[in-house]
Amino acid sequence: MLGTAFAGAGGFDGSGLHRATDIATVLEVSLGMGEGLSYFDASTPVLRDRLRRINPEIAARVERVLVREMERCREIVRHRRRAIELLADALEKRGHVEGEEVSRILAETEELAG
Repeated sequence: MLGTAFAGAGGFDGSGLHRATDIATVLEVSLGMGEGLSYFDASTPVLRDRLRRINPEIAARVERVLVREMERCREIVRHRRRAIELLADALEKRGHVEGEEVSRILAETEELAG
């Protein structure tokens, strides 16, 4: 589960990595939610890419956001591993899982993880 790369995570426009990088860029340079408070126009993908390419400080800030959030995701997966496995099994067998069952599995595995 962890440490496995999947096609679609990165490598092309619109991938999960591309979208995460763009979101981190906007947080850092436009919304005042990053390390700095300066505003830069990051309203288009081209502008966001250009900001990262021409400004090493912005690129480094974006990278730190991505690394920090990746570790946060890993921690969530480690903590919820059993629930993820149970949900994956149910999806594989039935093709869908109702919200009530998701809630039940999360609650039951949270009690076990304690």
